[in-house]
Amino acid sequence: MKKTAIVLFLGLCLVFGALGNAFATLVTATVTADNHYAIYYGTDTNLTYVGTNESGSAGSSGTYNWSAAETWPTFDVPVGQYIYVVGWSDNSVAQGWKGQFVTSYGTLYSDSSWEYLLSSTTINDLGDGSQPPTAEQVKSTISSANPSWRTGVNTDAYSGWGTVDGLESSPAQWIWGTTMYPGSGEGEYQVFRHSAPTPIPAAAWLLGSGLLGLVGIRRRIKS
Repeated sequence: MKKTAIVLFLGLCLVFGALGNAFATLVTATVTADNHYAIYYGTDTNLTYVGTNESGSAGSSGTYNWSAAETWPTFDVPVGQYIYVVGWSDNSVAQGWKGQFVTSYGTLYSDSSWEYLLSSTTINDLGDGSQPPTAEQVKSTISSANPSWRTGVNTDAYSGWGTVDGLESSPAQWIWGTTMYPGSGEGEYQVFRHSAPTPIPAAAWLLGSGLLGLVGIRRRIKS
């Protein structure tokens, strides 16, 4: 009995310990911002940079930075890790970001389910021509934030944004950690993450259940 329990435990460890790579969730992100954003994934202590939108005050397509959303090549997010978005503005007129993330287990939208923190330092107040913060810089911001992750993002969108190309039919909302209008650099850059990490996929649970079943059959045969 004891030996069987040990075998079961080790087997489950092998199954679920391999989830980070074998069962990584595929994510396709479509995001826009007034004015700039960068996407990362990982944990508060281990982040991977995905990409950022155009620098400068004009959009890569459309008139403004926020006129048309960018859709990023699909990337893998291991089980238990988060999707992060860092946002900053030109401190003029309005600020916020909007996006959706199509994953293997459903679609995440920018809405009140996201958490945020404010960096609130002169060094972190980026502008139109700024490069996105590195993963190490974002990790440092997270570790030094006080208080850390907050709930209750602002969803009171600025009416001037209108319809965003690429997100026309999406239920995603504009969100920000502080006021969206008028222009402000308060708390920038701001860091956002979805409140729920990447879940264990159903296929992994099936593997675990199958392992339990095999152990049960073996015990019945022996008895």
